[in-house]
Amino acid sequence: MSAWLSHTSARVLEFDGLLELLRGYTSSPLGRERVLNLKPSADLAWIENQHQLTSELREFRRVGGRFDFAGLLDVTEIVEKSGIAGAALETEEIRDVLLVMDRAAEWREILRAQLSNSVTDESMIGYLALGLSEAAATHQADDTEAIALVRVPFREALELAVAGELPDMLTVAMLLRGYHMAREGSLPGAISRAMLG
Repeated sequence: MSAWLSHTSARVLEFDGLLELLRGYTSSPLGRERVLNLKPSADLAWIENQHQLTSELREFRRVGGRFDFAGLLDVTEIVEKSGIAGAALETEEIRDVLLVMDRAAEWREILRAQLSNSVTDESMIGYLALGLSEAAATHQADDTEAIALVRVPFREALELAVAGELPDMLTVAMLLRGYHMAREGSLPGAISRAMLG
């Protein structure tokens, strides 16, 4: 972020009051810290990106999505401690680091489409999560869900999609979108290389 507004402009915009209001909606120390570090900006590209992210999150919430950041801890000191030669982390400290790692580092909307443009207004939104790690608890399926988890290499899943062997259209669309992004260089290099084989 760049092109920060002057302190006087921020005061005229009542920016501190806005931060205080926003901080009240945070559910973790990390969120509060992030809000306190926000600054008003005159950088148009940054502003447009923030508006885009806000629109995506509003739509995500509208269709029933949610994020659980409650209890997300600041593990900076623990991580620094782990780098000290001869230092040992307590069990609780290791647990706290693992809890933070369970969350994805980045969520990015990569696909939005109508499932039917005549019968319903149902839409599908596909997100790409980067920086994922293994979750501590497994998902408990709802009574209405019929989910089978199968781990396969990306190329194998893509071939199944192209051959018409995957019945779920969102899965097919996301695989094709991911493949296109990898070919266009829109994904981090290591991920693109793994996807393209």
